[in-house]
Amino acid sequence: MNDIPPIKAAASPVGMRPPAVPEETGGDEARQARTTASAPADSVDISEMGQLLSTLDVGSDIRVDKVAEIREAIANGTYVTEAKINYTVSRLMEELKATEET
Repeated sequence: MNDIPPIKAAASPVGMRPPAVPEETGGDEARQARTTASAPADSVDISEMGQLLSTLDVGSDIRVDKVAEIREAIANGTYVTEAKINYTVSRLMEELKATEET
């Protein structure tokens, strides 16, 4: 039991780094390899809606406030009327025709 070295109670001076422990030795490349090997990889999952939104023209004239208002009305069941459906279908057809011409 006498072969265990004593614990040093003296603190290292301010600004001085304590001696390197074995896992810290080996230089920057070895330290980088250990960090990379033990760190989990980052990942991102983009929803189908996010993928669809990323295809929109950044310079388009989409009014975010109006879209939010319409989404809320749809969720509440107060948006769908015959006139709105007809208007939406006609605008969609115009956009599709314009897309086919280009």
